[in-house]
Amino acid sequence: MKDAIHERLFALKLGARVAATLFLPFLTGPRDQLSYYEKRPLLTPDEPLGRFVRGVLREQKIEHKAAEVKEFLDAAMPAASRVYLGKAWLQLSVAAGEDGIGLAIFNSNQRIQDAFFAYLTSLGIDTEAARFSRALCQTLSPSAFGMLRAEFFADEPTRYSIFPGWLLDPFRGHGGFAESLRALPAAVRDTPLVRNAERLAAMQAPDLYPYGYGLSFTAGGDIELKLYTTRYDKQTSPLGEGSCLRRLIAAMGVPAAEMRRIQALHDRMWETCGTKAIQVSAAVSDRQVAPDRLALLYCGADLEVTKAAVREFGLVPEAAAVIDAFGARMKVDRAMYLGFGVSAAGLSKRMKLYDAAFFRDASTSVLTDDAAAPVASSSAPRAVEQAPRPFLASLRARRS
Repeated sequence: MKDAIHERLFALKLGARVAATLFLPFLTGPRDQLSYYEKRPLLTPDEPLGRFVRGVLREQKIEHKAAEVKEFLDAAMPAASRVYLGKAWLQLSVAAGEDGIGLAIFNSNQRIQDAFFAYLTSLGIDTEAARFSRALCQTLSPSAFGMLRAEFFADEPTRYSIFPGWLLDPFRGHGGFAESLRALPAAVRDTPLVRNAERLAAMQAPDLYPYGYGLSFTAGGDIELKLYTTRYDKQTSPLGEGSCLRRLIAAMGVPAAEMRRIQALHDRMWETCGTKAIQVSAAVSDRQVAPDRLALLYCGADLEVTKAAVREFGLVPEAAAVIDAFGARMKVDRAMYLGFGVSAAGLSKRMKLYDAAFFRDASTSVLTDDAAAPVASSSAPRAVEQAPRPFLASLRARRS
């Protein structure tokens, strides 16, 4: 009963957030705006979810992970929000530089918590780190935004992540991280990790606003805590001279030559992205306040511009092929998000692309059904419905 109430409140908050950003953008300002991907149709394949995902596994050369992926989806999809005309929303991510995929769903914070920690327990992950993560998730409202994610790799352990956050609060201030960290039980609050998380959050204000936490695990039970911040600003680059983001990267010890490369790549992506918005994902360290690494995520990144940037900045050579396959699979010329990594050494060669699709049929049996018909590649012709704009679901769907 409580889960149903939290999900209804979640849907109401989602609608209120859309109304605020649509009709009062001058009040939400740099905290929140409607993003590029919220204004364009999302893919709704004719095929069931399992067949779609199997095709992606083939493209990423990790078909041997099909059974593990099916197990995850069978556990996760019942918790996926069906707020968009009853369709299941699934986010897909792929990376250049490693064979693998990420799959994510969203719903109310409480619904996602219940599904995520039950799944961790089924995997035998019941550690102090998992208990800390649950405690941190519980510092946010049960009807807040939550996302559950798994990343499957060819040669590395699967990573499971949960993201509770402030996405449904378009008028949020800068105090979200500090308030939630102070609400932790005393037994887990007074630790180097939490103290450094508070200081790292403070370093990003006032330019960047709280977006959410990222808490990730592998089967070994080790935890990684990230702070996600954001800014929407049509006028000012978030990496300009004197910006909080620039100071944050400098605090990591990035060499001057690499800072110039990061700035040049940022300027290229910022000028051409569909929405003048950035997400910053900063990994919290228990050894120092400055993050060990961070990611810069650009909203509505042009895929052709991205391919040119990959060549110019000497990133992973196979990135162009990954970008082409991703665009063909998702039927897009802009990604929901594009992420570049930064470490103390400078710009990472890896990059990651994100987009999402709706599924009327969320069945997964074909993932491990060897007798199933061959899986179509992303380049094959296929009748695909373009779903209504995700936050303006009253608009009629159209066909591509």
